[in-house]
Amino acid sequence: MQVVPLKIEHAQEQDFRQVLSVINTTINTIYPKYYPAGVVRFFLEHHAPEKVQQSIKNREIYILSSNGIVVGTGSISGNEIGRLFVLPQYQRQGYGKLLMDFLERTVLERYGSVTLDASLPAIRFYMQRGYRLISFESATTASQDILCYPVMSLHR
Repeated sequence: MQVVPLKIEHAQEQDFRQVLSVINTTINTIYPKYYPAGVVRFFLEHHAPEKVQQSIKNREIYILSSNGIVVGTGSISGNEIGRLFVLPQYQRQGYGKLLMDFLERTVLERYGSVTLDASLPAIRFYMQRGYRLISFESATTASQDILCYPVMSLHR
């Protein structure tokens, strides 16, 4: 059995293209199964290149690499975890769990609780990790689609 080296670290400016690729690939592949086209566009704009670049500069984004390839990403801003994406071909193999374990540990050490906005594809994942619903929020997209999403929290 071959051991695959995994690494979680802050994203650097040179990781920008790979981070953006993970985000866009995941949104374009997975989200159309759950959301109308206008909401998918909303997510792509919400994670626009300039926003991702700024988050990298602010040292908010972490990357999970396998053999030097960025397979997942997540961000921390205060006690909020966001921008959690794992490439579709690496999903359901423990990469998201590994990345969330790290992100949660980092936040909980400082704040004692985590909050996040959950996408439809990820709600079950978060509930299985012990997250509880705080509220449902909504946003109207430029195409007049309505995005409803749960805000969830975890306390330790």
